Amino acid sequence: MSDTVLLTDFTSLQDAVNAVPEYGTLIVPPGSWAYGSARLKSNMTLHLQKGAVLVAPETIDEHIDSTCVVQRGPLWKYCFLALFDVENVTIEGEGTIDGRGHIFWPGYDGAPDTVERDPQTGFFKGGIYDPTTLHPSLMILFKARNIRIKNVKLHDSGAFTVWALGCDQLEIDSICIKNIRRGPNTDGLDISSCSDVRITNCLIEAGDDAIALKSDNAAIGMDKPCERIHISGNTLSSLCCGVRLGYEGDGAIRDVIFTDNIIRDTNIGFDVLAILPNRGRMPYTGIYKGAKIENIIVRGMIMRNVRQAFKLWNWTEDEDMLPELEGYIRNVLLGDMFIEAVDASFIGGKSVSGIRLENIRMDVCRFKDVYKDAEPVAMPNIWGRGYMKEPLTVYNVPDLELENVKITEEYK
Repeated sequence: MSDTVLLTDFTSLQDAVNAVPEYGTLIVPPGSWAYGSARLKSNMTLHLQKGAVLVAPETIDEHIDSTCVVQRGPLWKYCFLALFDVENVTIEGEGTIDGRGHIFWPGYDGAPDTVERDPQTGFFKGGIYDPTTLHPSLMILFKARNIRIKNVKLHDSGAFTVWALGCDQLEIDSICIKNIRRGPNTDGLDISSCSDVRITNCLIEAGDDAIALKSDNAAIGMDKPCERIHISGNTLSSLCCGVRLGYEGDGAIRDVIFTDNIIRDTNIGFDVLAILPNRGRMPYTGIYKGAKIENIIVRGMIMRNVRQAFKLWNWTEDEDMLPELEGYIRNVLLGDMFIEAVDASFIGGKSVSGIRLENIRMDVCRFKDVYKDAEPVAMPNIWGRGYMKEPLTVYNVPDLELENVKITEEYK
């Protein structure tokens, strides 16, 4: 029996997956193939040959419903490819997986992407498309183990491109993610409550966070840290954050190393959020105490055309809830960086400690009309908005260490 299966020998992607023998390979040949969605199985390889395009369905009902495993019901609960409780799966090759996500956005007008900023706000022009309808992720991995995604191109996702929840031993190498910048929730890689993850040599252009590390334990129904993460050699661009840690989740994010990454044309370069949100606004997250973020090393990073270079923010959207906030940000090193930004960076809040900045050159060139006649704030809001007088603003961080940090500021 051959250990390879050819997609064209079947009438649907799922039938082809089901026919793959153990440790076998499903080959997608050159051409465009709209064969429906599929749940991949353990001990298989999906190989897309050069020139192959695997195309997602046009209707939401043809996608995989993830609510059978993911304990959340947001708008992006569907996906094209599902890896639920599987192991030893490889997705590889020089081909493309096309999510056709723009189909699911009301008001999509096909306007070209832009990185032009509005001098009145400092933010990118255009804004996102309407996110109020169901829009599918390209790929959801749930409690999967020993997964490799290598070399493939992932384009035009309707929501999160690769959403990994509760996974172990995940390797993502040399992939290209290119989403429409104005697409709603079109994150590149969302790594939530996963362990032993390597993300290397990727090019990611996203509408939302390019790479997000989360501790969304409510979604997986168990307490599992997001830990032992290595992220290196990537080029990231986003309408939102280049890298984000936290925001969604109540668990631990720890022992993370970022090295030799480039972030360009982005709102916030490196965003760390341990929050307690207004529960009326985000009830689905199951955040009751705030994330515990610690032992983070970021070394060797270039940021160009970012609004805010970095924000380390631990607070709550409702200050009456501040006594309930038990999350923290501690033991974070930011070093060896060249930065060009158009607004101030921020570090602070409650229980923010052990922060060290070294060997950083940051040039901040603000638009003079953005905060004209605005009252200064001690700390920005959760989205980094608010006029901070100093180009690096620090609030309630008694042990901050700075070594060889040079910051320039001008207005245009």
